[in-house]
Amino acid sequence: MRNGMNISGFSEIVHEIQQEPAQAIFRYAAYAHCSPAAGMLAGVAPAVIGLLRAPRHFEVPIQPSPALHCHGLLDPAWPQELALAALSGCFLVSAVSGFSARRTTVDHLSMTTSAVLQEAGAAAPQVRYDIRSGTDKKISEALEVIEAVKTHSPNHQTFVQALGLSARLVDAEGAGPWQRFCPLDQAPRGAAQSQGQALSLDCQWLYGTQLRADFVHQDPRDLRSFPIDQPKQLAGIDWGPNPQEYLLMAIAADVLAQLNRRQQLPGAVRLDVRAMVDIRGMCEVAPTPVHLQDIELELQVEGWPAAQLATLMQHLAASIEASVVCALIRHRVGFEFQVGARPLSEETRECQPC
Repeated sequence: MRNGMNISGFSEIVHEIQQEPAQAIFRYAAYAHCSPAAGMLAGVAPAVIGLLRAPRHFEVPIQPSPALHCHGLLDPAWPQELALAALSGCFLVSAVSGFSARRTTVDHLSMTTSAVLQEAGAAAPQVRYDIRSGTDKKISEALEVIEAVKTHSPNHQTFVQALGLSARLVDAEGAGPWQRFCPLDQAPRGAAQSQGQALSLDCQWLYGTQLRADFVHQDPRDLRSFPIDQPKQLAGIDWGPNPQEYLLMAIAADVLAQLNRRQQLPGAVRLDVRAMVDIRGMCEVAPTPVHLQDIELELQVEGWPAAQLATLMQHLAASIEASVVCALIRHRVGFEFQVGARPLSEETRECQPC
């Protein structure tokens, strides 16, 4: 054990997925639920870790119309905030894994993630990482670990690559055809240029796979806090959603919020999102992609009049095009890195381009 990470357990996982590739497939799912009377919630559905089902149940009230507060809900958030928590949490926990594999003791690891978010039809989003580390080794090792994490963090790679996604309607008669939303390698010609939405979030590693994202350094009055953790099947303690689940919640909530603005919803509506991660690439067992794969959205429309479904699919497509979270996936996001020792000072900071 080092930094709360089971190093020998990781070696066992690598051996297991070499012998049985199906164990390397992790399937995650999330949803957003909107009701005129109760507001909007995003939540996590059970995951499948290899051949094991992982019971997961976390829910986040979604701004600007969060669901009624009740026991067990996480703090309310905007979808874009969930996306930054997903990005920061995945990068930091991957870094801790890297340090632990090098038998480096981590005293402190945190980062501020700042982003300028755009719709899919505008310029590519821009993200900046300000990473602060405190270990028992030199800062040069931290730079080496961060460089490796760039290619081994699933969520970071999901934003670095330009990826597509698929969506369809599901009603009582069954599922409709998939509509594909292709990657956007560059902004469309004649795309509107705007300043975008600026957003910053802080994330700190606590122990093992546990992290916390918050905004208190951005606004001392904002006391919201978001726990990040892995399921027990991945050495976590089920303290909170993991980074992939935060990202899927962000997608579901952002698209459903966009749809709610375009289409008058007659009642409760649910949007399911799922994706998978093949950890063989991350573990360097096989040349498989590190990023999320098979990102799929399903809008549950049981009880809707059949005559409205075609129009509804058009509105769903427009909602995906307008989603700033989906734009993070469909564009190649531009990243800037700054890595420093703790405490952060002008003498210890070193700026690293992506």
